[in-house]
Amino acid sequence: MAGLEYGERALSRREFIGASAGFAGLVAGSALGWPALASAVPTFPTTPVLDTFTRPNAATLGPNWIGAQEGHKQLAIINDHAGCATWDIGADVWAPGGEIATFGPDCEVYCTTSALALGTRMDITLYARTQNPALASTVSGYLFQIFTSERAILYCCVNGNAHPIPLTKWLYPKVSPGDKWGLSCVGNTISAWHGPGGVWQSTPLATATDSRLLGAGGLMVSAGYECRITEFGGGTK
Repeated sequence: MAGLEYGERALSRREFIGASAGFAGLVAGSALGWPALASAVPTFPTTPVLDTFTRPNAATLGPNWIGAQEGHKQLAIINDHAGCATWDIGADVWAPGGEIATFGPDCEVYCTTSALALGTRMDITLYARTQNPALASTVSGYLFQIFTSERAILYCCVNGNAHPIPLTKWLYPKVSPGDKWGLSCVGNTISAWHGPGGVWQSTPLATATDSRLLGAGGLMVSAGYECRITEFGGGTK
């Protein structure tokens, strides 16, 4: 039959009528309020962007942030991005008006990277449910850490432990400028999220179960070396 490739066949009259009837049933079902077919719609994030860093260059991120007081440098505004002004790692906690904000216990945090650290170094770490976040020696929280070497991992840190507790094995996502990264804590479910090329995936990159830190806490981000961040968001789910 004209228009068919070798090995194909035309639908029989019965098959055609059946397929047409099935499609008509779907349309009618929609009109009657039947549930729509499921689609892959991202479920993360559900909270707003908090900072886009579009302001003049400065040695700190400004009045809505508190920089790390030990263990790391502070982040700076560098050409409308957040990053570490020296060849080091910078870290800041979200603190609108100078007061560290508390979210949760169900909460999320996320950011977008515009540039990556060179080599195999750490790019960013996202923190949620943090306590004492400005002090590396006492901080507690859940961490999602991403490296330029296309490695990532979920951790739990309790009381500034120099060796955080891994919640997952090493993950191996493709890491590129323009990616989005996120961390969510819902009950005892801790999830890492990825948005390759700026488009969030519909399911988590990884999920772990942990009950060490179930209370509300702060949100924090660190960026290493040449890594730059263009937006930061999060809040209570």
